[in-house]
Amino acid sequence: MTASIAHEINQPLSGIITNANTGLRMLGADPPNVDGARETARRTIRDGQRASEMITGLRALFGKEDTTTESVDLNEATREVLALSLSELQRSRVILRPELADDLPPARSP
Repeated sequence: MTASIAHEINQPLSGIITNANTGLRMLGADPPNVDGARETARRTIRDGQRASEMITGLRALFGKEDTTTESVDLNEATREVLALSLSELQRSRVILRPELADDLPPARSP
């Protein structure tokens, strides 16, 4: 269980580090990619909030408090993964044409 918890918390923390590094590279470009850096800052905030929510959920779980579930838009989650992978995909000359279904029901996440 400890490994599972560490893995779940490590995901948003890794996202935060990746987003911060991406944002710095975008700001260091000539000319700086301010719009891209702004978007990576938004993803950094999102991942930080996700990590915080996980820790809150763990406290509730081990403190026997009530937990809540939330809906997750799978298309949005897919887009976020693709955005985080974009530079590596481009570096590897991968052309990706995602085809996402518009009528997917939201998934439930603890």
